[in-house]
Amino acid sequence: MKSKAVAFAGQPLSGKTYTVAKILSMLKKIPKADTKYLDYEPDEQERGSTTTLKVFSVMEPDVHVHFLDTPGFIEFFYQSDLGIRMADTVFIFLKAGSEVDASVEHAYLTAKKFNIPSSFVITQYSSGDWQKTLESVRALTGGKAQVFADPGTPPTLDNMSEELKEDIISVDDNLLEKFLEEGDVSEEEIRKVLDSALRSPDIHPVLFVESDEDIKNFHEYIKNVVPGYTGEEVPAVVIFKASFDPSMGEQFYGRVFGKITKGMELKNRRTGTVEKLSHIYVPLGKNREEVDEILAGDFVVLPKLKDAEVGDVLTAGDVEFEFNFLEEPFKPYVVAISPKGRASEEKISDAMHRLGHEDRSFSYEYNAELHQHLLKAQGATHVNAIISRLKGKFGVEVELTKPRIPYRETIRKKAEAEGKIKKQTGGRGQYAIANIRIEPLPRDRDYEFVNSIFGGAIPKEYIPSVETGIKKAMAEGVVAGYPVVNVKVELYDGKHHPVDSSNFAFEMAGKLAFKNAAENADPYILEPLYEVEILVPEEHLGDVMGEINSRRGRVMGFEPADRKGYQKIKAIVPLENVYDLIVPLRSITKGRTDLTYRFSHYEEAPRNVQERVIAEYQQAQKEG
Repeated sequence: MKSKAVAFAGQPLSGKTYTVAKILSMLKKIPKADTKYLDYEPDEQERGSTTTLKVFSVMEPDVHVHFLDTPGFIEFFYQSDLGIRMADTVFIFLKAGSEVDASVEHAYLTAKKFNIPSSFVITQYSSGDWQKTLESVRALTGGKAQVFADPGTPPTLDNMSEELKEDIISVDDNLLEKFLEEGDVSEEEIRKVLDSALRSPDIHPVLFVESDEDIKNFHEYIKNVVPGYTGEEVPAVVIFKASFDPSMGEQFYGRVFGKITKGMELKNRRTGTVEKLSHIYVPLGKNREEVDEILAGDFVVLPKLKDAEVGDVLTAGDVEFEFNFLEEPFKPYVVAISPKGRASEEKISDAMHRLGHEDRSFSYEYNAELHQHLLKAQGATHVNAIISRLKGKFGVEVELTKPRIPYRETIRKKAEAEGKIKKQTGGRGQYAIANIRIEPLPRDRDYEFVNSIFGGAIPKEYIPSVETGIKKAMAEGVVAGYPVVNVKVELYDGKHHPVDSSNFAFEMAGKLAFKNAAENADPYILEPLYEVEILVPEEHLGDVMGEINSRRGRVMGFEPADRKGYQKIKAIVPLENVYDLIVPLRSITKGRTDLTYRFSHYEEAPRNVQERVIAEYQQAQKEG
């Protein structure tokens, strides 16, 4: 029994999902060739396009074919990467007349990274300049992409182009020697080396799909020609997808690398948890079919695992099995979200946790300092898809706002002040006086407290309370409500009362003393700056550097990247201009960019920024 997994990746709206739908309808697996049977997530129904990886297993008597349908839009690249990683062969789709775009390049490079053979499929060839598209693909592959058979001709051995035939012959030294000596080889000899040739990362057949007959021939090609799974059989499952459905609960999708059966126990290599496979299913998109066993190379749906995540490996007992899974991607686009109403507020954490199981290309956290829920994702379209799933699956509605920036405040000069608390209105009063000096510290020193009290002006048991008050004042800020940093505080004098002094009084005195001193120390605002790295095609280098400059960034340098034809830019950019930086970068480069960033340091904000931040704070104080 052969098992083979084929991933459909590449350009958005190039016919990937329709081709799968047509094949499934031909096989009577869905009622008709309509992509709505495949794109069933709430956001997909709204958009009319694929945003998540889907698995459709067709279990015919002679061969099991597993179709992995992936999104084309670049913001959903992680879902595409998952499908490619779990496939035996990747078919990268392009529309005739188009050229290689970001999604095609990304799919090709991902397949290459994991040594997975890739082919190209040109659609709508009768109405577009497919030769132009072919030349673009050849440029991407270094001239290693060859037409399998002319458009409208079935991709069979007797229709194979001479160019592809020669590439396949070159894979086998003995066959190449015979070809060079005799000038020809038989179809049977080609057939013998075809499987190994199509597994080569240097062979890239180009096929053409448009009509129903083309799709039928393409399916036959997948069944009869495309290589299948040939790895060592080990009772192991790699979890690559999770999905939550309100009616069926959480389900985990995995590829099986050795026979597993219903009732079997598998051990999670990450956690040590033993999972009993009470039910095992074959996936068919949203639907599933229960079976008693799954063979090596096939795909499985496992419901309600106790302790599993995407990327986990389950094995029988202590069987050794290693699998190089995808790294969790960087999330460059950040927004703040707030739940609408009490019902959404109560459900949002659980809903986000479940969605996070499904999609590791976003993260969600509550930032206690900013008092905001932050959603970190791949872009605005990705965020909209997540919001749609929140509402469609969990009934959670949210509003989007800009993330706040964690500014800091500091001082420019020395100052001193007194904090005096005196309340005597009958009964025990409150009395405390604290005298302090403050001065700026270097950026790498956050805070220093010096106690210079001599002679008992303030009893030693009250000193910690004074410092507590100072720290509270620093946390509340002086001019805009942000924490004060880089300050040395010296407590040098004070007074107490033998009856009316207390820890509370000295805490309040310390707090008041700091606020009074800081107001006279020329306070100002610091903004966080981030170290940014951008991968950009050489032809867009100038435009991208211009975008960085327009965002008050400083380009620190650039150098050739590992990817041919690309440069890596390093820059320092204020955080307020980093959270949505990926949007113009993708616009400039047509999606061919990568962005990562990390905190660098704090620096004095420009005067106009300081004035804006202070004004916003004062307005918020007025509004309560």
